[in-house]
Amino acid sequence: MSCNTILGDNDSDASVNFQMMPHGQVIAYGQVGGSHEEHCLKFSFQIDQTCIEPLFTDFYKLLKNEEPTNLNEAIDLILWNHWDPIGVNDIASSDEYQSYTPKIFKLKNIGADKETIAQTLHEIEIETMEVFGNMEHCRQNYQS
Repeated sequence: MSCNTILGDNDSDASVNFQMMPHGQVIAYGQVGGSHEEHCLKFSFQIDQTCIEPLFTDFYKLLKNEEPTNLNEAIDLILWNHWDPIGVNDIASSDEYQSYTPKIFKLKNIGADKETIAQTLHEIEIETMEVFGNMEHCRQNYQS
């Protein structure tokens, strides 16, 4: 048995295609974002059928701009959307604070509490960025 399924976007040429091969292998290919948009990701990979449900779940979250799917992504979004100590998240590239993500990721992985993370963010503000810093802002805007 073999079949082919296409999930397409009505507004662009973005799509996800699944081709089932005779022995249960699935080839997934397509693109996220249309060819005429600023960003477009083309992909192709081979999976087995056990990967289809998690792939659909994560893909749906991506399309709906929902919660991040991993800790690294979550930390990066918090730093950009909430911490933003120099106030550039409406004018700069979203990678402005990504160099600090690994440090916070490491703290989370060893079980650091919210206060330790807030203190680390405050130190980054003062020592690395050389701005005045606001400890209360760090406490309020880093939701663990």
